Amino acid sequence: LSQAEAEGIELNMILYNAVIRGYCRQGKLDAAKEWLQRAKASGNSPDLASYNTIINFFAEKGDENAAKEWLHQISSFGLKPDSVSYNSLIKAAVVAGHMDHTKDYLEEMKSHKLHPSALTYGTLVSAYADSGDVQNAQMWYDKALAGRGKSNTVLLAVLLKAYVKVGDLAGAENCIKKAAEAGVAPNHVVFTTMINAYAESGDVDSAL
Repeated sequence: LSQAEAEGIELNMILYNAVIRGYCRQGKLDAAKEWLQRAKASGNSPDLASYNTIINFFAEKGDENAAKEWLHQISSFGLKPDSVSYNSLIKAAVVAGHMDHTKDYLEEMKSHKLHPSALTYGTLVSAYADSGDVQNAQMWYDKALAGRGKSNTVLLAVLLKAYVKVGDLAGAENCIKKAAEAGVAPNHVVFTTMINAYAESGDVDSAL
């Protein structure tokens, strides 16, 4: 920033956000917040991207309360949270192990006329898949397929993890078949997942 300033380039929120994002990635929250204040002091108004960066920092740490506090502060700055804001809050709840809170955040999201995205559904499908909860992983995948978030091969591969984790390879094959019927073609990630699953189960012939 000092070099940009020396070149006579006006410092705007794009530049400040880059610094804030960089410090958050390094885990230096205090420095990120300091640059948020510097932006304000310079006459710039932090935007939604600024606050979403901070919310995501807490989400990565699983600090659900802090993520929620920052999200709810957004309106006091004359801004409205968007789907990115809520995706991070949902991720915070997932990382914290509070899956029961995610439904409340989805309802709150909808009350703001915001629709869950593929990322929203992906976060939920992945969380349930990692725990081997096939029923809920499938439920959220089906919601993605029926909703605006849509499905894609990435989300399909995440769902397959749930079936593979519990050893239900027939169920996984059925998911691939239904996805193909819905226009979601399997890719190399999907095939690799299934090949590895069959190989690890000792059914090498089915992997071929």
